[in-house]
Amino acid sequence: MRKANKKSKVNKKAKVKEKTKNESRIKKSRGHIIPDGIDKRFFFVVIFLVMFGVAMIFSASYYWAMARNGSISFYLFRMIPYSVIAVVGMIIFARIDYHKLTSMYKPLYLMGVLLLAMVKYTPLGVAAHGAKRWLGVGGFTFQPAEMIKFITIIVVAVIISKARRVSDFEVIAKVVMCVGVYLAFIMMQPNMSTVMTIAFTVAGMFFIAGLEMKWFIGLGSIGIAGAVYLALSASYRLSRVASFLDPFHDPSGESFQVVQSLLALGSGGLFGRGPGNSVQKNLYLPEPHTDFIMAIIGEELGFIGLVVLIMMFSYLIYRGFKIALEAPDKLGTLIASGIIILIGFQVIANIAIVTSSMPATGVGLPFISYGGTSIIFFCGGAGIMLNISRQTYLSDKKRMINNRELVEQGRRQF
Repeated sequence: MRKANKKSKVNKKAKVKEKTKNESRIKKSRGHIIPDGIDKRFFFVVIFLVMFGVAMIFSASYYWAMARNGSISFYLFRMIPYSVIAVVGMIIFARIDYHKLTSMYKPLYLMGVLLLAMVKYTPLGVAAHGAKRWLGVGGFTFQPAEMIKFITIIVVAVIISKARRVSDFEVIAKVVMCVGVYLAFIMMQPNMSTVMTIAFTVAGMFFIAGLEMKWFIGLGSIGIAGAVYLALSASYRLSRVASFLDPFHDPSGESFQVVQSLLALGSGGLFGRGPGNSVQKNLYLPEPHTDFIMAIIGEELGFIGLVVLIMMFSYLIYRGFKIALEAPDKLGTLIASGIIILIGFQVIANIAIVTSSMPATGVGLPFISYGGTSIIFFCGGAGIMLNISRQTYLSDKKRMINNRELVEQGRRQF
């Protein structure tokens, strides 16, 4: 009896020791710059893309920066602080439990509506290139539409995850109404590319959630009809469609940017002209550091360089869907799916625009194209993805501890 009592005491001490050791590991990981449990492969691919983007922005922009701002490093010195803030933000979001973020979805949604209304109806709205898409205070500008992409994902994920059935009319109507308000404001800017991006992302989330095919086809048909109407309702959009159908019909007019992009890609060949040696960035391709930066990458690094970049994005998307599939709950799955669908859509759309496979519109290359607001929110979205992977790790760890406790209890009872 004494031996049995001593043995049970030893087992209890060992169990308590093991439990405290596991808990201390989790607590210690909170003090690390890169917390334990995140998908480190996803993290390092994002870091690589951000660093590569900064280098290519400098390479693509220095002639343009000299001509417009008198300094070859103008865009570089503007982009470096944004990139640092973005990476720090990604690490911070990786530590914040995404459930806390989603609990604030109503204030976030209302803040998004307020920001879009300020762009349209207040003097803070800044117009450029025939569109009013930014808020400006002093020398600082902010594009709310980039933030709206991620708020939309959070709002839609919360609405669907709380519903019993995603195909219920009330759920679909609530999502369509919430997203529709955003799309209406964004279309007033006008910014059809962002409208298309958000609509496609929400459609992808509905598909992941298991929306019945009749609803999917119905909503898809309405969306396609709306896109066709919008494309035909403005003369500048019609001219973009015409230049897409025949890019070389008006090479010095509406098709100029697309033609210069194709020339850049064609002249890059298999191995490229070499880093920094692009010809098209020498004031031929307009604003080569923004939406058409992939053309400069193709010219300088060639077809091989583009293949490597696309493989990096493909691996990032694969890791993203893996995080979504392994998420600890439906909410995490929907948020992760929405973010990775958004990234994947913008990558595909940007490649299609640069290669004249779809009409030219303003869709930037995630983590690469110039834009402070864009990189901050894409890295913030990546941080949420990392937190979802971390929550999966922590929940698995807790489950393992609980399973060990149950096994130990069974052994003692036996």
